This record gives sequence, structure tokens and C-alpha cells, in this order.
Amino acid sequence: ITDFQVSGPFNMSKTLKSESNGVLVATLTWTPQETDLYRRVPVCFAADTLHR
Repeated sequence: ITDFQVSGPFNMSKTLKSESNGVLVATLTWTPQETDLYRRVPVCFAADTLHR
């Protein structure tokens, strides 16, 4: 994985961390707003790679 795209609720963020073994760790974080309580919140994501 060379990059990671995400589409989701307001104030969602991502971090990418390369590990020494060639693994890329993608972490999504999100703090819900009060208006998000009891709602379904869709999150879409895709990863870019060097190979098909």
C-alpha cells in the first residue's frame, strides 16, 4: 500500500505509518458529534498499491 483514501463523517482523520518490514499501517480516527448519536455513519475507503 502506498496511500489510503477515506471518505466519511466530519472530522475523521487518517494516519499512515511505515513499519520496518515494509508494512504500511493505516489508522482512522473519529470523534462523533452529539448529533451523530444513534445514527449509522458510512465510511468508504480505498488503498493505492504499486501493483495491480
